[in-house]
Amino acid sequence: MTRTLSQIIKPKIKKIATTISTGILALHLLTQTNHSLNNLYHHFLPDKQRQEFVREFGFPLKGFDSDISGYMGTGLYTIGDVIYKEMLERPFSLSSLSIRSPNYFKESIFDQIGYIITTDNGGYYDPITGAIVVEDGSPSALHHEIKHRKTFEIDKIHPEFLERWKNLAKRKNGESIYKPGLEQICLRFRLLNKLVDNPSNYEENNRYGFVSDYARTNVYEDIAELCEKVESISIQGGLSELFDYSPKTHQNLRPKIQLAQEYGLIPREFEDFMVLTLKYRNLHGENGYYDKSGAEEFLKNLDAFAKKHPRSVYTADLREAKAGVYQSMLALKDVKDKDGQKKLIGLYKDVLLSPYKDRVAYGVSLTRLKDLYRNLGDINKYEIYAKADTLHSERFFGGFMMLSKEGVNDFLKEKGELN
Repeated sequence: MTRTLSQIIKPKIKKIATTISTGILALHLLTQTNHSLNNLYHHFLPDKQRQEFVREFGFPLKGFDSDISGYMGTGLYTIGDVIYKEMLERPFSLSSLSIRSPNYFKESIFDQIGYIITTDNGGYYDPITGAIVVEDGSPSALHHEIKHRKTFEIDKIHPEFLERWKNLAKRKNGESIYKPGLEQICLRFRLLNKLVDNPSNYEENNRYGFVSDYARTNVYEDIAELCEKVESISIQGGLSELFDYSPKTHQNLRPKIQLAQEYGLIPREFEDFMVLTLKYRNLHGENGYYDKSGAEEFLKNLDAFAKKHPRSVYTADLREAKAGVYQSMLALKDVKDKDGQKKLIGLYKDVLLSPYKDRVAYGVSLTRLKDLYRNLGDINKYEIYAKADTLHSERFFGGFMMLSKEGVNDFLKEKGELN
């Protein structure tokens, strides 16, 4: 009996499909073996850096070494910087922190599935296991997920917190501004997210106190988006325009900022810091130097802040700004004023002793100290701070995890400085 073309082709197609399916399954089993063996190896034989990470923060760091090191080898510094700063603001716990590879074939099976079907590929916090997974050690993503963790911890102790926040995200008629539940689900999945009309509306976000479209998803994303952006602010830059509360910007953020401060999701002194930041930005005169009367008032404000918040994470940033303002005033007076330069040295050394050693403020201070000692003709001190400046850069590019805690103060103390 003669077979039809269909009868001939169907078994071959089935065989090809089975072969392809088996190959895909074998490939993914191989990737999971690679992923699992890497985790097992570092669990039982952790290297020095991973051991130090657990000692310092109390939970393990997972991932492939190359992914943890990240771009230019600074990944471990970035991770340590974010976590150390967050711990100073409000301590938190995790079961683990995993740095997910951008390479699909190095991910866990759960992350591979997530990559295929979900839209949240930058990272996530798992409230069931208490673990955070982020891609490439991105500082903004890591801050974001830590804010989620802290929110859940706060909710256990203060169940009223989320309700208070939700009440700040309502229209005048009492209707919630967050996405409806079904829309929230659709937005998290590929293809389904195309079913949701999700236009960007800056003016409406401004009117209701949201820092992004994503913040309007639900209360958890609203909190994490806002608090993540707060962490990007410095006296020299960042998104400060979001937080000046003027009619043209996000004036409705203020109640949320104050609530986040009250529960320790952001530094409790953030608003005080923003007042100083906005004053600092307005100090420059037409000649590029600071207005004298405004500068003197600003320095007094800085001293008052330091007295009120002696352990602030903004200390280094503000101390460096203080030294910079004083140096500008000194230049107007007499650039060769040796007494003034010695006082300036003391101001820049204060930056190095800050509890949180902001990398930029700390690095600028080392450079300024080097230059000041050279101007004073102290070659020995000049060489010490020149080496310290170089070492600070080497530690950053070498991914020194605790740079924000230690800087290069160990080296300086060996040389008789900062004692």
